[in-house]
Amino acid sequence: MTSKQERIQEAVEADITLCLQGVPGLPGYATSCLVCPQTATARQWITDKVNPEPYQMLGDNLFVEARYVEELIAGMQSDGLIVEA
Repeated sequence: MTSKQERIQEAVEADITLCLQGVPGLPGYATSCLVCPQTATARQWITDKVNPEPYQMLGDNLFVEARYVEELIAGMQSDGLIVEA
């Protein structure tokens, strides 16, 4: 049986979704990531914490090298954002 807290968690949509991009011929190796904020809170977090340069943004989405994704996700989760890959 699913607990009430688990049902509530399932009903909450992600604040951030990730799209990892790889290199053809190298399955399992991501080289870049598009961080897609889904809420105003997530967009504000990116503005405040990352302070991206204009060339890093694709619309509302943040383009990041894969080597920085783990640390970025940890910071987002630490601040209470829900991250979905």
